[in-house]
Amino acid sequence: MKIITLLLIIMGIFFSGCITPLSDKNKNTQSIIIFSDFENSDSLQTSEPVVWKNLSSLQEGHAYSGKIASKLDQQNEFSAVFEAKTGYIAETNPKRFTFQAMVFSPDPFPTAFMVASISGTDFYRSYPISEFLPVAGKWEKVRTSFTLPDSLKPADQLKVYIWNRKKNEVLVDDFSLEFFFEKAGKN
Repeated sequence: MKIITLLLIIMGIFFSGCITPLSDKNKNTQSIIIFSDFENSDSLQTSEPVVWKNLSSLQEGHAYSGKIASKLDQQNEFSAVFEAKTGYIAETNPKRFTFQAMVFSPDPFPTAFMVASISGTDFYRSYPISEFLPVAGKWEKVRTSFTLPDSLKPADQLKVYIWNRKKNEVLVDDFSLEFFFEKAGKN
């Protein structure tokens, strides 16, 4: 019995090296992550180029990480906004991106949306966050992916934010964007 157990362990070690992790699934893709927990709002305002807008929504108090979160309410219907020319993000245009944030609402099922738009085009996409927040008073991760148009130009201005349509209180923290690109030289 000990020999069989030892043989199974050795086989498990050998075959585990043959499993490909999910992160290696598409070797023709690379990504860039842009993240802010909003803790250093001064640097967000002075970085060049300035890509974070509507920083007046940032308030100290209840936050997921640190002390500062973007507060959406009757005065601010938009979270802090990531706004940049796609040429600033990378030398080649991204094919798609994933938008993720931590969100808190004192009410269940808030009427708020994760939004991506490109200025000067008809590209506008939104995704409701209500399904992520069925329980009030708890921080939850919200996440969605957006495919960008093939016609994207480096001068096109991408805006990404959370829009609070009903103006009930919503807090947003740990704002993350992961942009995916085809590797150079790959078809």
